[in-house]
Amino acid sequence: MRLAGHPEAPLAISAGFLAANPVHRDAIEGTALVVLTDPSGANRAYESEDVTFVRYDGDRSAEDSTGAIWTMDEHALTAEDGRALRRIPAQRAFWFGWYAAFPNTRLVR
Repeated sequence: MRLAGHPEAPLAISAGFLAANPVHRDAIEGTALVVLTDPSGANRAYESEDVTFVRYDGDRSAEDSTGAIWTMDEHALTAEDGRALRRIPAQRAFWFGWYAAFPNTRLVR
């Protein structure tokens, strides 16, 4: 994935790693993010700001470290109190193709 404000800092995360870690916290140049992966292997990335997610039900709900429940949709993670964290565009790609286009990618595996 590449953030619009930081195209020089691409990030790739292996599908196997995400399957084993359905709640993955990371950052790109200081922008905190969380990647949530369901049992089928589908995943979505969201800016997480100062929220630390600890659980994901594999469907539509994630829980943060304070016990608040967030609902996932195509555009955002939304808390019960109305706070929203925007979705980050990401895509699946074959590593060899991605690396050929973005050789400075940080790989998590």
